[in-house]
Amino acid sequence: QAAPPRHSGEEFVMKTMDQFEGDDRFEVVAKRFVRIDVDGPVWIKRGMAVAYRGDLKFVRERVLLKTKAKDMLGRGLVPLGQVKGKGRLYCSEEGKHHRVARLNEGNLHVLASSLLAFEETVEHSVSLVKKVGLLQGGLFTVNLRGSGLMALSTKGDPLTLKVTPGDTVITDPKCTIAWTGGLSIKLKTDLEMRSLIGYGGGEEIMMEFSGEGYVVVQGKQEDPSGKGVP
Repeated sequence: QAAPPRHSGEEFVMKTMDQFEGDDRFEVVAKRFVRIDVDGPVWIKRGMAVAYRGDLKFVRERVLLKTKAKDMLGRGLVPLGQVKGKGRLYCSEEGKHHRVARLNEGNLHVLASSLLAFEETVEHSVSLVKKVGLLQGGLFTVNLRGSGLMALSTKGDPLTLKVTPGDTVITDPKCTIAWTGGLSIKLKTDLEMRSLIGYGGGEEIMMEFSGEGYVVVQGKQEDPSGKGVP
C-alpha cells in the first residue's frame, strides 16, 4: 500500500490556503469547507463553524415543530442558529462533501441532516416527513423558499433523479437529501428490497415521489473502506 503523499510546510500551505476566488458569499474551499462572507445574518447548522475572522456573533435559535403524534413525538428540534455581524466564516461537517447552490424563486425541501447553511434572504420552515420521521427516529425537513445561496453536506457526490408524471422514484429515507416542492410523497413498504440489501441494512419503509420535479440522493456511507474519502 502506497504511503500518503508528503509535502513541505510551504507546499502544504499553498495547497490548502484559501485563495479568495469567486464572487459569491458562499464558496467551497479545500473540498471539505464552505467559506461564507458574512455581512448581515446567515443561518447555519449549529456546531458546524470551524473558524472565522472578523466581528461575528453566534446566536442560538430554537426552531421547534409541534406534531399531532403526542404519544410518540410531541415536538422536534432542528439545530439551526444565526451568525450576525461582518467577517468570514468557515463551516464543515465531519469531513463530508459540500455543495453550494443558488435557489432562484424556488421551493426546495432539504433533510435537516444535510443542510449546512443558507442566506437570510431564503425563507424557511420545519416539518416532519409523515410517519417516516417517527419510524426512523425523526426525519425533519427544512422547506426553503425564495432566492439565495445554500450549502449542503453529502456523503460523497450526490445524484439527482428526475421525476415525471407516471414515472415515480422510490428512495431510502436515509439516502434522501432533498426534493423540489412540486412533488408528492407517499410511504411504500418494500420487504423485497430489504431482503435484497440483506443483513437488516435496508429500510422497510421507502419514500415514493410522484409528480414533476427532482429528487437528490446520496450514498449509504461516506467511506466503506474506512481509509478516508479521497
